[in-house]
Amino acid sequence: MNKTLVFLYGILVTIAKAEQFVIDNQMLKIPPPKGFVMVTPQMSTTYRFNRHLTTADAELLACYISKADATIAIQGNIPKMERIFYILVKNKLKKQTINPKEFGELARTINKKIEQNMYLINEEHTDLTNKISKSVRDDFNINISLKFLKQEPFKTHYKTINTFAYSVHNKYRITEKNTKEDIFEAKTTTIINVSGKVLDLICTTPVKDLQWSQDSSIAWSQMILENNALEVKKTRINHITDWFYNINQGFTTSNISKSTVTLFIIVIAFLPFILLYKFSN
Repeated sequence: MNKTLVFLYGILVTIAKAEQFVIDNQMLKIPPPKGFVMVTPQMSTTYRFNRHLTTADAELLACYISKADATIAIQGNIPKMERIFYILVKNKLKKQTINPKEFGELARTINKKIEQNMYLINEEHTDLTNKISKSVRDDFNINISLKFLKQEPFKTHYKTINTFAYSVHNKYRITEKNTKEDIFEAKTTTIINVSGKVLDLICTTPVKDLQWSQDSSIAWSQMILENNALEVKKTRINHITDWFYNINQGFTTSNISKSTVTLFIIVIAFLPFILLYKFSN
């Protein structure tokens, strides 16, 4: 391994570690998705490009690309980045501390909009595609236009008391001079409540990798929650409640609250003693 490769390897190992982010004076520890590293200013061109991946209503905390792409990005080039993760926080939620009940209400609101095929509206897509088009023209002197064409949402595929995940297929059109190309993208959004702070985990991939994006996003969300477990200070009854809450999809998509589930567990736990007392008398 030559000196350049050793240097690049050292950088990748360093930036693959969990990073700390401060949101409204609260420290959160965010590890990268497995096999990915955070895009840093050392990856100059890629870093500049990825800064344009969100709309004005959210703050981009970090982007993550594969280690293979990172070796290209560190050398100043833009890799294909067919698989990319990024994490953001909505501006209106930055200063709010959300409890499980409020998070459940948020999840139900989003799920309702997904069912009505209206969660991500065209105006947001237009804002983002115009922003990306302008940044590419201004920063990289490439005259292209990116246009959003169509979206196909899917039903919620994962939900717990602190996690909510859904996916969509997006269709875009890239125009460069007189050449047009349609791009089909799978996008998985996983919304998590980490110690009262709501974060959006985004994973974009080619359409064929939809299942991979869903599985990888769930794994990443679990890593983040585990890394901040001490902040949550969960008790044994919390873990049992979470397990019971998620064991049946019917429970997770209904309006049953965590307190109701907890009460149900307590009743079941004490039922044998109640019956024993009744029949002994």
